[in-house]
Amino acid sequence: MDIIAELTRRGGAARVAQLERAGISRHRIRAGLETGTVARPAHGVIALPTATSDVVLAVIVGGEHTCVSALARLGLPVPRRTGPAHLAVPHSFTTYGREMGATVLHYTKGRKEPGGVATVFAALDSAGDCLDEVWHLVAVDAALNRGLITMADVLRLSRTSRARRDFLIAHADARSESPAETIARLRLVQAGFQVRPQAYVDGAGHVDLEVNGILLVQVDGYEHHSDRASFKRDREKGRAVVKAGRPLLSYAASELLGQFTANIAVDATRALEEWRRRTTMRTTNPAA
Repeated sequence: MDIIAELTRRGGAARVAQLERAGISRHRIRAGLETGTVARPAHGVIALPTATSDVVLAVIVGGEHTCVSALARLGLPVPRRTGPAHLAVPHSFTTYGREMGATVLHYTKGRKEPGGVATVFAALDSAGDCLDEVWHLVAVDAALNRGLITMADVLRLSRTSRARRDFLIAHADARSESPAETIARLRLVQAGFQVRPQAYVDGAGHVDLEVNGILLVQVDGYEHHSDRASFKRDREKGRAVVKAGRPLLSYAASELLGQFTANIAVDATRALEEWRRRTTMRTTNPAA
């Protein structure tokens, strides 16, 4: 077993005992230290020179990445990708005599794999302590969409408060394909609109949201597409919707995720009112 590959698999750091269980001998560990391909940041801990401080700290204290730290490592959306490490530690853990920095500790039952990553379910359950309800919903939607959890799992959340769990059950939807789409849907629903995600429109295909059976909402932007081709397809889809005679609101992801966000509920109200006005005019004055 290659020590570099094993440390990389573990995120960059591990305890000597973990490496030995993976089939890496102490001779290989010493050789790596002598050549400088690995380092010893603390007694009994081996790390790649590129290992981040939060990864090394997790191994040193025997904690497991959880909450937003685990969600980011698992590829699920969180408000910020950087910040203090969130670590799950046993209830018996003490910070006495330890340099913990700005680490956020989540005390849980049982021993943890040093430097490990919590399951998606456990990370989402712990996230109720640190994420607001909107970003908690964003992460749950993403996990549902990727098939990492089911609604039955949402019902089982126990560390999360009952009020938060009820909120997630009421609003979570596996059809959501991006954080901005989840936020747009939530704001519209909370404003009293009827919203259908991934509505199908002839000639345009699936559009992010359909509001009150009339208005279509498309959320796009480079932030949540892998390439320019995807961005171009969204533009083409928008034009197809207009040709189909449906009112359309289109937003860049940054308009819904930024500090100064668009008021999508007000926009939807005005767009529907304008569509009804024009429809009435065409009905009462066909020649217009």
